Amino acid sequence: MDRVRRRVFWLGLAALCLGLLLVLALRLAAHEVKAQQQLDLSFSQGDYQLSGSLLLPSGPGPHPVVLFVHGDGPQDRGLDRYALLMNAFLKAGIACFSWDKPGTGRSLPLRKSREDLGWQGQTLQQRAEEAAAAMALLAKRPEVDPRGLGLIGFSQGAWVLAEAAQWPQPQMPAFLITVGGAVDWASQGEYFTRQRLRREGLGDDEAAVEAVLAWQRAAPQPDLALSYADYRQALTRYLSASPPPLGANATPLSAERYRFVALNRQADASAGVHVAQAPFLAVWGAQDLNVDAAASARRYAQLLHAGPIDQSNQVLVQQHHAVKVFAGGDHQLLRADRYQTQRPEEWTWGMSARYLWDAEAAYAPGYLQLLPDWTLAQLRRR
Repeated sequence: MDRVRRRVFWLGLAALCLGLLLVLALRLAAHEVKAQQQLDLSFSQGDYQLSGSLLLPSGPGPHPVVLFVHGDGPQDRGLDRYALLMNAFLKAGIACFSWDKPGTGRSLPLRKSREDLGWQGQTLQQRAEEAAAAMALLAKRPEVDPRGLGLIGFSQGAWVLAEAAQWPQPQMPAFLITVGGAVDWASQGEYFTRQRLRREGLGDDEAAVEAVLAWQRAAPQPDLALSYADYRQALTRYLSASPPPLGANATPLSAERYRFVALNRQADASAGVHVAQAPFLAVWGAQDLNVDAAASARRYAQLLHAGPIDQSNQVLVQQHHAVKVFAGGDHQLLRADRYQTQRPEEWTWGMSARYLWDAEAAYAPGYLQLLPDWTLAQLRRR
């Protein structure tokens, strides 16, 4: 009898482990890109040979394509990072194209140079020109519908799309989607600082917060007319004359970051969004710690002459220009109650494990459905 019981126990344990492994395999499979075919393509723009991947859905082509325009930082094509969203587009019959930023992945300079800064040497206008070059590449592909090329821009990428919104008719994208985009650089920076101070325990002391913001406004700012060496000297003098208040960030920028900020700190999406003729969808998460979602959405809605920011997906799908703030979403439209961060380094191993397990459920409800549904509705109206 004991032998039978032991055998039943071990068989049951083995079945349980097998079941758990099967469930885990199914959860991990959700994060695999479900493309019928992946084509690695390259194109030249400026001083770089850029490398990316075209992911094709099942079914006969030619296919419309959504081009992924990354946010800040040294981001590669991100097939792992974007897999769940890409799969939502692919399931809807929309191909995806994403490429490595200059100086990341396989996007390399055409000529070696000491002055090469990669993506940190780019203006937002140059990033838009890069997107235009990617669209021109795809328009020549037999697998692609050249009239169905659109852009999705994440965070800082929204300023790139504001540039693209001003392109003339022959170049105009078939659709534009922004995710977590700010209106202008200055107000976004101050909102970011307010949220950082709140999380550090200073948020309830409005006088302390205003003191930090006033100190930062008066500090030496990146400027193309001011060399990096002069900036460091000016900052040293400023720190000596005006010691930073509690919570202020007095760390000098790196030379590379200084150049990037100097090139782009005047960014403002207002002009481009206001004249946008291509279908435009702008979305945010209500719990965004990086961008003021409510204020940005209201401003976009005003510029686009769009409806309220809290309409249902069913209503938004029918709108040429639409804005939406997803309750419970963070800057990346992940569920803020599980994944809310302000900086990449805050992401933990525990969050990674939960993200793998949650799969599509990691995102704010409705987000992964709205983007392809709205895109298809716009493409059908052409």
